[in-house]
Amino acid sequence: MAIEEKKRKREEKEIIEIKSDEQEVIKELEELSREVEIAKPVEIVEEKPKFNFPEWIEYPWMYIKPKNPDLYNSWLQSWGNLLLRWSSFHIKHVISLNDLLSTPPYSKLTTENLKEIMNYLVKTGFARWLDENRLRIYWKSLEELADYLYDWALNTGTIHFTPYDLLQESPEIIRNLPSEDLLQIINILIGKKKAKWMDKNKRAVKILLPEPEK
Repeated sequence: MAIEEKKRKREEKEIIEIKSDEQEVIKELEELSREVEIAKPVEIVEEKPKFNFPEWIEYPWMYIKPKNPDLYNSWLQSWGNLLLRWSSFHIKHVISLNDLLSTPPYSKLTTENLKEIMNYLVKTGFARWLDENRLRIYWKSLEELADYLYDWALNTGTIHFTPYDLLQESPEIIRNLPSEDLLQIINILIGKKKAKWMDKNKRAVKILLPEPEK
């Protein structure tokens, strides 16, 4: 009996020591957590400005395709310009017919009318169809985007990069581009002798610095 009593007391002591150790660990973790929280920079969430739609989107007749040819052309132009400005504001290089049909105010248009507006942008050279649903919209030309990339590279000292780097770390206006367009603007810079490929596989790019003025 005496042996069993000693064994029981030893086990109780071990349990107490274990609980004490656990409490000490918990305390240290809580202190560490508070230190990390204090050291963590405060995130400032800036509310993005809202896109200002024109007043005419409140007019019911703007959602009905006019029969008069002059009014029809004016209607197409108004909606086409709106799509360009809206896409530019949201930095969208590709817009989707299906997405627009669920996005106000475009959701108030019929599928047929919205598609006519998108086709208008294609006919006027501001867009091209990627497939039956997606439209590549050019609110900035490829030449303008190439100049933007060149200026960004000079201003940030990003003289060497790969196309993959640009899709990861460049400004949103560049990294949101379709891959094929990204390669096109790089080739535009190469054609203007503002950049060159560093390898035969065209994986790495070097920005060429402008020559100093004499």
